[in-house]
Amino acid sequence: SSGINAEWPLRPGERQKKKKEEVARLHQLINNCYACDPRIKRFDEERKKRKLELKQAKQEAYRKEQEALKLQKEEEERIKREAEEQRAKEKRKKYRLRLCVDTTA
Repeated sequence: SSGINAEWPLRPGERQKKKKEEVARLHQLINNCYACDPRIKRFDEERKKRKLELKQAKQEAYRKEQEALKLQKEEEERIKREAEEQRAKEKRKKYRLRLCVDTTA
């Protein structure tokens, strides 16, 4: 060997291929490190737990909102029904009074 790196004068296609292989090797090395590190596992578990808690909180808030809307709608319907009943009662009362007045006249 003349001491010169035999890989140095690579053609452009070969250079891209070597770079791609090296990047893949580094990614695999990093993934292996992440998989074995207990701190990262704990961090991921905590992140998943926070995400789940946030999702549950949103679901609970939505459920409460829907329940409040349902109660509000029921209350409005009750008030409307009572008002209709009151009008019907007054109408019957006026009709009875008219009957009483008509019979005496």
